[in-house]
Amino acid sequence: MYKRAMRWGVVCFMAMAMNGAATTNTFNNGGGDGFWSTPANWIGGLPTASDWAKHTSKGVVLTVDSAAYAADVDVSHNSTATISVVTGGSLTVGDRMDVGNAGTTGTGKLVVDGGAVNVGNTMTFGRFGSRHGIGELNSGSITVGGTSTIGGNNATASGELSISGGNYINTSGIFNVGLSGEGTLNMNGGVLQLQEDTGVVWNALRIGSGSGNGTLNLNGGTILTGGMLMDQNAAGTATLNLLGGTLQVEGAFAAAVGMQDDAQMAFDEGTFIWKGNQVNGFTDLVDGGFVSWENGMDAMLTDNWDASWTNGTSVLYADYNDANAGYTTVWAVAIPEPASLGLIALMGGGMLFIRRLLQI
Repeated sequence: MYKRAMRWGVVCFMAMAMNGAATTNTFNNGGGDGFWSTPANWIGGLPTASDWAKHTSKGVVLTVDSAAYAADVDVSHNSTATISVVTGGSLTVGDRMDVGNAGTTGTGKLVVDGGAVNVGNTMTFGRFGSRHGIGELNSGSITVGGTSTIGGNNATASGELSISGGNYINTSGIFNVGLSGEGTLNMNGGVLQLQEDTGVVWNALRIGSGSGNGTLNLNGGTILTGGMLMDQNAAGTATLNLLGGTLQVEGAFAAAVGMQDDAQMAFDEGTFIWKGNQVNGFTDLVDGGFVSWENGMDAMLTDNWDASWTNGTSVLYADYNDANAGYTTVWAVAIPEPASLGLIALMGGGMLFIRRLLQI
């Protein structure tokens, strides 16, 4: 009994000691080289896994080129504070990372070029006040265990995330594009992988789900999610521009894609894939005025389709099972201009004439 009580006392003491050892460590670039790993660059010493690391006093670039740790990270400054995680570098944050949450009109920036960022709970780009958060994932990875939010917790905060390569993984939380503030996601390449099991997270991708405006520009790459919800509270706006790339929804039921109020899904050269036979469900979205299309691809994804709509300049197609087995695939194709049709016919006639000459 005594030994168990003693062991419990040691555990409690160690926990209190660890809590007592936690400090706020502020980057001031005192060593002059701009590296996280240089102790002289920090007021309070090099951050440990139990410390709050702040890059809020200098509008300079803080480079992570080796293993770095913190319990929480805050990066923001009126002159823009930047954390750059390069190849060979890793930043492990136990709880939350706020990019853009300090200064009167502070801007924080996170750039990942080949390195790895791991956040245990929450990642926010632009959290409070008139602050702005910027994220750039060019290569490498960002992994978040909880919720990611672009455009945070009040109306004047804003955020922007651009993914051009690498992998952004949200393992078990919601991915908000525009919450209380305005948020923009520019997906240019790479993979954004959200929770695909709707039993774990209901509609992990949320665009304009609060009072703020949310815009997702899919220019390339792939987004994987169990479900999607747009303009949930009908307070802001929610826009999904399918300019290229692929958005794939793994929830095989109608409620996996929720669009309300003035939510808009606009097709160009992008592809929308929805698990199961969702042609009727997508038709309801078209009939509800939530879907528009302009221009489109140059070629068909399949010669078979189950539904189509035209606006006079392009055609929107929905197909189940032919373009992608077990999925409903939606894409737009531009209608050739009359002059182009005439040119195609002329070229076809010319080729036929040449073939006949060769046969003589």
